[in-house]
Amino acid sequence: MISTIWMENFYQCAVLGLQWLDRADPRQRRFGADAEARWKSFHGEMDEAARLDFLCRDSAVSHPLAFAPRAIFDLHALSRDEPFGPEWPGASSAAAACWLHQRVETPSEPAELLRTAALRWSQVDSRVLGRDGKAMQTTRVAPADRLVLTGASSIRSLLPLFIGRSDLDAVDQCLLISDDPGDRQLFGLFLVLVSNPAGSRATVRVFGVKAATSAHAVGLLRCDHVLIDENASALARDAIIRVTDSFT
Repeated sequence: MISTIWMENFYQCAVLGLQWLDRADPRQRRFGADAEARWKSFHGEMDEAARLDFLCRDSAVSHPLAFAPRAIFDLHALSRDEPFGPEWPGASSAAAACWLHQRVETPSEPAELLRTAALRWSQVDSRVLGRDGKAMQTTRVAPADRLVLTGASSIRSLLPLFIGRSDLDAVDQCLLISDDPGDRQLFGLFLVLVSNPAGSRATVRVFGVKAATSAHAVGLLRCDHVLIDENASALARDAIIRVTDSFT
């Protein structure tokens, strides 16, 4: 059951991502005067809630973990090309209009955008620990490195390591273990921020704690960095230990 608060968190963070994508797109397909005019020309009986879902559906094709509730809330019964499904509660037209036309400026810096999204999911700054429980000091990631992580602060700590690095592929190199929808969407937004223009051929790798039974189960062939948010659940920590056990 998706709570109203979770649904609202999803949409507000999705709008952050949509605005970021639109800023990087010279066509400005999602927001602005031209987008508004196009919507008015064909929306018919569709309201602002339908418009918001349409924008999310469109962007979920390339960034499912940022814009598809199916991936964020781990909705098992849905096909990979269906972001929402019949049980998704959806936003009211008034709420959607508020989020789509909000006056607050979208953060222009990637780190601030992730921080804003984390706060909307009530995730606070915390230390990032390694597999041994000591403070993590990852300062550089090589193209062949593989990273396993859990928790919001772990995700945010990766941003300065990947941003602006065209030789890295975060989709291919990073594996998230978490049942928390906030973690999952934050990871999706991180991938939006660091995506190479040419995109990635890899599939986003995110697993719930029950599915993360071993390195083989999650397709992990090597592990160079383990990042654990100190506020991550005990179940998530245990899962990280299980899947990286053969690499210690």
